[in-house]
Amino acid sequence: MGMKVIIPLGGKGSRLYPATKCVSKEFLALVDRPIIDYAINEILNSGFDFKDIIFVAGKNKKFIQNYFKPDKPAIVNQPKPIGNGDALRRTAGLVGKNPIAVVFSDEVLAGEQPVLITMKKWFEKLQAPIIALNKIPKQKVGNYGVVEWEKTPFHPKLCRIKNIIEKPLPEKAPSNLTALGRYIITPAIFNELKKLKARPNKEMTLTDAFLIYLKKGGRLYGYEYEGERYDCGSKIGLLKAQVGFGLKRPEFKKEFKNYLNKKVKAELR
Repeated sequence: MGMKVIIPLGGKGSRLYPATKCVSKEFLALVDRPIIDYAINEILNSGFDFKDIIFVAGKNKKFIQNYFKPDKPAIVNQPKPIGNGDALRRTAGLVGKNPIAVVFSDEVLAGEQPVLITMKKWFEKLQAPIIALNKIPKQKVGNYGVVEWEKTPFHPKLCRIKNIIEKPLPEKAPSNLTALGRYIITPAIFNELKKLKARPNKEMTLTDAFLIYLKKGGRLYGYEYEGERYDCGSKIGLLKAQVGFGLKRPEFKKEFKNYLNKKVKAELR
């Protein structure tokens, strides 16, 4: 069994309310395709097959089945949205004791080469879990998982992660390197996921498993991605993505660009 790719889709999408009260955020339109389609293309362009992908879904199961017809996607049910950690561990019966890739599809990337390609190469050399990272302005780190890191001798963009802090205050953040929504995790991480316990009003997350793993002395690496990143789980991120991807479409790029220029000039008057 080769490496599988897990796409957790059971989140509430609360940052995009009220739109996501009736439509799963992964199926909101980004130009003329649902958000999830960009993640699927990225995965396929990283050397995986569609049969390698496992979706973890809740109420949005029917959207997945309908969109990918006539293909029959592998879908694991997550009855309640209690965190991506719970979503991942529900795939245990399908992934075996193999490393797996994890893709959060609301993080839409637009780099020249899929970051998963580079992550797989480093994983093969290091045989340790690896997280894609991205630098953002320090004042915006409060929406993300931020890493404390140290340099490695392997590559300037590859670091050793010492700690992960979820949504810190900017003045308390150890860096401005944030988790990007692309991971390769090992059976050791999966074992920690299995041990996580539900807590009142708190989700079970992949970060929880990473922190336990780090406390036990585990090696965890991060690779810095430098391409464009759109957080399509937020309203402003989705709006930016509409513009960014719209301007990449040759059939209406010129007209769209002229429209944007007119709107910006009008706003500046």
